[in-house]
Amino acid sequence: MDKVIVIKYGGSVLNSGSVEEKSKISKGIVSLKEKGFKIVIVHGGSREIDNAMKQANMKLKKIRGKRYTDKETLKLLEQCFLSLNTDIVTSLNDKGGRAVGFHGLSGGIVRAVKEKTGELGCVGEVKSIDRSKITAIWNQAIPVISPLAFNEFNGELYNVNADEVAAEVAISLPADYFILMSDVEGICNEEHKKQDYLSVEDAEKYIEYEIATEGMIPKLQACINAITKGVDKAIIIMGEAEMLLTAVKHGSMVGTTICRTEDVKRYQPRTELVAY
Repeated sequence: MDKVIVIKYGGSVLNSGSVEEKSKISKGIVSLKEKGFKIVIVHGGSREIDNAMKQANMKLKKIRGKRYTDKETLKLLEQCFLSLNTDIVTSLNDKGGRAVGFHGLSGGIVRAVKEKTGELGCVGEVKSIDRSKITAIWNQAIPVISPLAFNEFNGELYNVNADEVAAEVAISLPADYFILMSDVEGICNEEHKKQDYLSVEDAEKYIEYEIATEGMIPKLQACINAITKGVDKAIIIMGEAEMLLTAVKHGSMVGTTICRTEDVKRYQPRTELVAY
């Protein structure tokens, strides 16, 4: 089986999930790898960073769901992302897998340029993904990528939104599944009812009409970007092992699936797409 799964491992899940549940997630990911899936993980760190900033008496500022990052904050981010990256790699290895961490300048997978508006400080936008470093090891190991990127022309390090990084990784490979694990069950409409499916057009409206707010905005933007550039579908799920395995086994069945307008009807009613 050569299907490619890109998993965005949300910082909210890493920080708020129980030790037992995170252990189950690692075990589930390793089991998928053993069944022949090519797995790539991109992790966030939002909650961990928020807590570290509070402890350091640093001011937290977000604009449209993205973190303002000055040089002092960037140093803190480096420490937090390295710690989280190491934790994920260690957990996967403890479950019998083989994982390799890619972090910031030492990883060199994500290249970026400074974010266009300049209002977010040391924040970048993905320019390119060095997919060769991923494909060189993904038969044997699980790449675990942090959302720090460097500018190949001036060597500057940038904080890049992890959802954006995960989407660009999914596009570059390309991925058969782009799964975003978060602390919510999926996308809700204005009546707070979870939506099983959203077309790209509907997802854009959710952002425009502010139905999606704060951290959900970059998640939807990442899904829209991935779908419009060739990824078949993106699934936003609760960060639990059972949800992850169900999303892969059935192609959806849980969370909210974002896909092309013409595919919404094709995916209903839900049927098993992948057997393993």
